[in-house]
Amino acid sequence: MPAAGYTYASIGCIRVGEIKYQEKSPYPKFYEVVILPNQLSTRDDISRRTYLQEYAPPDLWERVMAYWQANLHNFVPRPDSSQSSDYTKNAQWMSALKELAPQNYDSLLSQWKVQDKRRPNLWKAMRNLGLD
Repeated sequence: MPAAGYTYASIGCIRVGEIKYQEKSPYPKFYEVVILPNQLSTRDDISRRTYLQEYAPPDLWERVMAYWQANLHNFVPRPDSSQSSDYTKNAQWMSALKELAPQNYDSLLSQWKVQDKRRPNLWKAMRNLGLD
């Protein structure tokens, strides 16, 4: 059980790379878009790694990744919430979603095709990342 106030997901959100894969991530787009921007280098890094090595259950990586696979679509920035006509971040998050949870990607993409069909810059950003 994690320390009081922490959930497996919150530990994983900030330091999923420290749990198991400290080398190259098996989900490079997810790591680049979701995890890397949230990693802050602090003096607590060593103690956090030590804590995880000592107290985390052996299947923590699988639990955290199962959480992200089931819920990442809820974190993808919605195009209608964009402050400008630059949809690069939306497309990047969609690329991470496609990599991690292809079915959720297909579902969200279907919604966007109906709700956001008149956002040519969104579709341009998606094409630039090879997304359909």
